[in-house]
Amino acid sequence: MTGLVERRRQSVALDGMLDACVGGTGGVAMLRGAVGSGKTALLTEFVRRVVVRGVRCLSLFATTDDADRWSLLDAVADAAGRPGADPLVVIEDLVSEGPVVVVVDDLRLVGAAAEELPRAVARLQSAGALVVLADAGLPWDVVHVELLRLSGFRSIWLPALASSGVLEVLADHLDDPDVPALAAEVHAITAGNPLLVRALVEDLLAVDPGKRLPVAPGRAFGEVVLACLTRIGSGAARLAKCVAVLGDDVDPAVLAAALEVDAEELPAHLRTLSGTGLFADDGRAAFRSADARAAVLSGIGAGHAADLRVRAADALRRSGAEAGEVAAHLLAAECAPDGWAVTALFDEAQRCLRDGDLHLARRYLDLAASRRTAAGCPGMDAHAIALGWLIDPASVPRRFRGALGAVADGEIAAHDAIVLTGQLLWHGWHDEAVPVLDWLASNGDAFGADDATDLRILSLHTAITYPGVAGRLAVFDPGQVRSEVMIGASDAVLRSMQALRNTITAGPSEELVGEALRLLEVCTLRRMSLQPCLFALLTLIYADELGHAEHWCDRLIEQASSDGIVLLEAKLHESRAHIALASGDLSKAELHARRALTAMPAEAWGTALGAPLSTLVAALVGMGRLEDAAVELGRPVPPAMFRTVWGLRYLRSRGYYYLHTGAARAALGDFRSIGGLMTEWGLDSPVLLPWRSDAAEVHMHLGERDLASRLLAEQARLPGGETARLRGVEARIRAGNMDPRDRGRTRIAAAAVQHLETSQDRLELARALAVLGEAYRGSGDSRRAHMVTRRALHLATLCHAEQLTSELTVQQRPVAVADRRAEGLESLSDAERRVAELASRGDTNREIARSLYITISTVEQHLTRVYRKLKVRRRVDLPADLGLPWQASGAAQPEPLRKVEVHPGLPREHRRGRSRLGGS
Repeated sequence: MTGLVERRRQSVALDGMLDACVGGTGGVAMLRGAVGSGKTALLTEFVRRVVVRGVRCLSLFATTDDADRWSLLDAVADAAGRPGADPLVVIEDLVSEGPVVVVVDDLRLVGAAAEELPRAVARLQSAGALVVLADAGLPWDVVHVELLRLSGFRSIWLPALASSGVLEVLADHLDDPDVPALAAEVHAITAGNPLLVRALVEDLLAVDPGKRLPVAPGRAFGEVVLACLTRIGSGAARLAKCVAVLGDDVDPAVLAAALEVDAEELPAHLRTLSGTGLFADDGRAAFRSADARAAVLSGIGAGHAADLRVRAADALRRSGAEAGEVAAHLLAAECAPDGWAVTALFDEAQRCLRDGDLHLARRYLDLAASRRTAAGCPGMDAHAIALGWLIDPASVPRRFRGALGAVADGEIAAHDAIVLTGQLLWHGWHDEAVPVLDWLASNGDAFGADDATDLRILSLHTAITYPGVAGRLAVFDPGQVRSEVMIGASDAVLRSMQALRNTITAGPSEELVGEALRLLEVCTLRRMSLQPCLFALLTLIYADELGHAEHWCDRLIEQASSDGIVLLEAKLHESRAHIALASGDLSKAELHARRALTAMPAEAWGTALGAPLSTLVAALVGMGRLEDAAVELGRPVPPAMFRTVWGLRYLRSRGYYYLHTGAARAALGDFRSIGGLMTEWGLDSPVLLPWRSDAAEVHMHLGERDLASRLLAEQARLPGGETARLRGVEARIRAGNMDPRDRGRTRIAAAAVQHLETSQDRLELARALAVLGEAYRGSGDSRRAHMVTRRALHLATLCHAEQLTSELTVQQRPVAVADRRAEGLESLSDAERRVAELASRGDTNREIARSLYITISTVEQHLTRVYRKLKVRRRVDLPADLGLPWQASGAAQPEPLRKVEVHPGLPREHRRGRSRLGGS
């Protein structure tokens, strides 16, 4: 073991004290050493030897939860199985029965209880027990002095490993001729800290021999460095983070100012970091290796790093440093909190302008404008809103009043007014946005080309998202798009919005899907703004192209996370939740909706809060967690949200909740409210929100079938109402409410399944299969009922739809997960798998032959081989999950019906025919 290399002297010392204890003499040992020096490993081995010798050993642990009230004596009584008894009596009884060893690991967690520790240890020693303590290299001076007073006390120090010790560790784990050279580099990086050495061993084992030099610390090393920071004490950890951010060899006075501590405190922290192996051992505030610094940096939040840089900049300013050095720290921090910082940024911007560095000058000016107050600077609030909404959207509203004043005084630029309008609407200041919209409408003819484009974008944005105020601006003519070539971000935003608008108003099409995919590809490759990508994702969602949407959304989340743009990251998580909900993956919908709500506080979401919140509620309702859904519905939401499409989505989810809690009329009220608002706004689209089928389901539930049929017929006549998913839902609703004796019920339910199999909504498919199973059961076809219901149960389980799963479980015994895959699945050919999947869902041989364009004889031959390979006798014994990709994802099976053209740059695995990939 790494922790026992070069630890023989310490082990011998402990064994000697154990011998004395066995002979009736108590003692106290404290294992001391830096974090990672191997104290726990040594203790573990010692406890093993104690147990082997038949000596009673009590291993005690304090946790962070009980640190303030932890008592060593009480812990001994608890460990002895006599909680609440007099600890001294317990100890005397234990010692009277034989030698006792008490081990405490580690003292770092004892907290306030450290004051009574020396007295408790003395009592245990005097009773004849051996007490072995392990500290964590923390300043336990007072406790240590008190323990030194005990005659049987011994301090056992665990130093870092020497070069020879590191060589021994590596030789034990690596069969590599380069071990000597590797050991030299590992020792240079770790200073012999056993824990860091062990981490590097793990990283080296992951590298092929011959490629291990030079040593490149990896994931394990980084994780261990961060773990060390949590154990070395807050002062030393803060110093390490400060040096990681500001760089090595920073003036101690600047470090002290940045940390807000006295400079006299730094040497002790430096010694701690040096002893751990993270810092150099020459007394400098410098990391031993660039990898250690990188690991520490990886655990520092952007806000903390920015705060350190700002304080360092202030300290430099006070010491008379050059403005460039001060401004560089502010720029790296992306923060200028006070007037002096703004002055430094403007001064440096002027210098850059003089030197011809226009790009850097712009960065300094933007940062200065984003933090400077509006007083005495007309239009600065609006400019700050334009630049700051991506960084800190929650802080934007406090600048609204100043920006609105600039509009009233005519002291605002067109671009800033456009951005201001978008932010006013986002945060629910709709009434305040009206005069700005009117100002834009009356002055739009005088705008330049770029501002005119931005105004068109705003026009489309309001029409899609805030339709209640869309009439204030002229309707955008799609023919005004400048060219087919996307020159910049504005062109991409225009095209993505237009594709989304056309999908909603005219229904999905291959052309619009192709446009959305092209936008995503171009914007990603060119590292353009993510804003057009959000609209392109919505186009794919509403077009039921969820496989593509999932692929691109995951890529964009990764990009937004690396860029540190909180707003876009949160919105992308909301989009990912939307995709998961549309595909029936309820648990993933909850996961990403909560991530979206965690990434930004509710006040930063503004009226858009309805987007992640509605998805979260719908997912919880679908999973049967109605109490959790009620909690989320209890969140306060801005009233202006109900003047947006996000408010419509919220009403729909709330309607689901009402319906599942027995309040059918309340649910109908919400669904009807959606319809009223969409009609009022001229945005009545089943692609956007199929409120008619929602309301129809409630009417069916209430026995009002004529009203339900009328709504379903209306929806089918609207643009987009004939999509496979909506037709499937319509058929499922009709079949689910038909007389069980009606012979047409099976036909309509089967049509619902057929439509939904070409969609990518696993949950709706499960519901349709459940209805089809009931129809087969009602017609007396128990064999098909069993097979279809089994498949419905499988999908409902994948979706985590607990209520539906429970209902189906009553009808059919669930198949254990381990039994779903019969032996021999891997031996099935593609053709055999296809035939087996259709047979498992209940299709006859004739229907299978017709579906796959093969003869009935071929079907029979395939099934014969399938039965033999899977060791089953009949099709009812076929497993519900045959391991097919479309079964696992719940997507439709691949059928050569149509193709979607995609851009050549899309990865091969995401080029597919209709719904081929599903939610995978």
